[in-house]
Amino acid sequence: MKLRFADARTWRYAIAAISKIVDEASYRFREDGIRLRAIDPSRIVLVDFFI
Repeated sequence: MKLRFADARTWRYAIAAISKIVDEASYRFREDGIRLRAIDPSRIVLVDFFI
């Protein structure tokens, strides 16, 4: 799989925002994109990110 971003800042800003909420996450790389799923330590917030 090869990923290309027109502007890498988009990826950097998204990951920076998610990292303020959760400590650990799992990535799934597929042909249609990247999915990240994580839950915060207090188990209140679920992050489901797809790009």
